[in-house]
Amino acid sequence: MPFVQRIGDLASCGDPIDPPAGVPTVFANGIAIAKVNLSTVVTGPIIGPGAIRVFAEGFVVSVTGDLVASHPAGSKTHVGAILAAGSPNVYAG
Repeated sequence: MPFVQRIGDLASCGDPIDPPAGVPTVFANGIAIAKVNLSTVVTGPIIGPGAIRVFAEGFVVSVTGDLVASHPAGSKTHVGAILAAGSPNVYAG
């Protein structure tokens, strides 16, 4: 089963998942979890697929292996990034 993604966990491109707008209410290991189509890496939204049967605050929970939309990285653009790290002991599937 894949690991739940949290704010600050890294994508394969080395960029972290951004803090959400607003106040999170769902946490893994004391860190707010990431959600598909809401959380972002730089400006690229996490596009999933996520844990399609697990929801937090009405959004699908993001997990290891989720795709991230293209996003700027200085003078380049990161394309094809996936979420690589996550909670060491919280799973969703």
